[in-house]
Amino acid sequence: MDINKIICSIIKDVDKGKEPRGTDYGLSTEEFLKIAKIIKNEGYIDNVAFAAKVVFMNNTSVTMKGYKFLEEEMKRIEIANRTLKDKISLLIIDFIKEIFSNTRKKVAGLLSFLLFIAILFFATRLWDWVVDLFNKL
Repeated sequence: MDINKIICSIIKDVDKGKEPRGTDYGLSTEEFLKIAKIIKNEGYIDNVAFAAKVVFMNNTSVTMKGYKFLEEEMKRIEIANRTLKDKISLLIIDFIKEIFSNTRKKVAGLLSFLLFIAILFFATRLWDWVVDLFNKL
């Protein structure tokens, strides 16, 4: 159980005006009570009441801290879900930024980058040549 995902779901439901229940998230009464207390104690929502093992979330509203938590968690999920292509693109961009960030290494960095591009170009040409060769056989 990813508690952050459950907390996000509860906060979103409260924001939509729903009154969350533990069964909505596949939680037992004790689990939902524990998570509801965490959400209240962290200050993500207002107007939560507890009686024995019952959680009352009617007329509950999301606080600014709750919206901030949602925003940060959505960013974390977005980063985790990026594709491999996105990650490679970010690595190349970071590599280029690193090369050009240090003025003493600009020339060496530029040469490294050009060599990197040349190797990529050569590798793709070599691959095309090998494919053509096998296609002719």
